[in-house]
Amino acid sequence: MKKAFTMIELVFVIVIIGILASLAVPKLALTATDAKATSQAGTLKDVLMQLKTYYIANGKLLDHKDSNWQEAVKTMSPQYKLSSEKNEKDPTKEEWVGCVNLWPTNNQNAQGKNKASRAYIHVKASSNNSSFCKVFRNLEAVKKWISYENNGVSMADSNIFSDGSWKEDQR
Repeated sequence: MKKAFTMIELVFVIVIIGILASLAVPKLALTATDAKATSQAGTLKDVLMQLKTYYIANGKLLDHKDSNWQEAVKTMSPQYKLSSEKNEKDPTKEEWVGCVNLWPTNNQNAQGKNKASRAYIHVKASSNNSSFCKVFRNLEAVKKWISYENNGVSMADSNIFSDGSWKEDQR
């Protein structure tokens, strides 16, 4: 007579497979969120570069008049406009738009010997605390842009990882 698996042995195998699956599925979900957040941080970088290009071409950023900053950013950055439109149609697309707020400022904090006027894009964390936004705002680049609390990202130099403190001017 052939020896078969007992019912108890099969139950144990199923339980072990279930435990392994319960450990693996959340890790896979987090990996997908991390990948999406990283991709969308690249989109935010593109927006910042478009705003810098606008500043270089026009010598200043559009004035947001304290209430219409989002429209000003949409005008200066086609990528931001596209991302906002995608997010309005489907909030699961281009989620980064809801995770941070961007607004331009002109002629702020003129410092140093040459007292050059400077323009900045402020990147502030929004009140959205979704799991995606937490992951997105915790990425190193995004965290750094948000940390430029007072100045914002400088439009006057070639580095989007600069807060515009212009330490070389203060010698």
